Amino acid sequence: MTNPCSSQQERLAAAAEELVRAAVSESDAAALAIGRATVAGLDEMTKGSASLKESLEEKLNTVNENISDLKSDVTSIKESLTTIVELMKNEHRNKRIEFALSNLDLAVGKQFTYEYKIESSITTKQGEPKDLFQSILQAFRKGEGLPLPTFFPGYYRNESEKDAYPEAKRTEVVNILHNLLGVKPRVEVDDDGRHTIYYA
Repeated sequence: MTNPCSSQQERLAAAAEELVRAAVSESDAAALAIGRATVAGLDEMTKGSASLKESLEEKLNTVNENISDLKSDVTSIKESLTTIVELMKNEHRNKRIEFALSNLDLAVGKQFTYEYKIESSITTKQGEPKDLFQSILQAFRKGEGLPLPTFFPGYYRNESEKDAYPEAKRTEVVNILHNLLGVKPRVEVDDDGRHTIYYA
């Protein structure tokens, strides 16, 4: 005879087994649903991040274009300012030269005299100071330099006095022009040994 308890236990065991299977099946289904939802969420995030990346790249390209345009504008402004500054310098220089030309008689007068050596000769000649300074200032007006005469004393007591005369006269010319212009001209030695005076 079968034990009624045993049959009941078997039924309970079978029912428990069915419950466990149902729970596992439901758990698997829930896990599968969660997994699918997670994958779907990840897909959405991937699509969203791709869209965000494209949007950021577009914005970055726009910013780069704007920076490039700005650099171009700044370069153009710099060039314009450089041109304006040069024009202002030239205008200022020309005003100084015009002032110097109009006040030449007062500045030079009889205080400056010089002698120079005539080319290919041992003879010296008394120079015209006003003519010299006018020639220099007119060369400055053109943006050029002017070779100075070969200063040479007509009379000298010794060789050192003779040797010092040209430099002293060049310095005197520079100082007079400096007082007239407010800018100290420069003197450069040319390849042929002559001295040329420039505005600055």
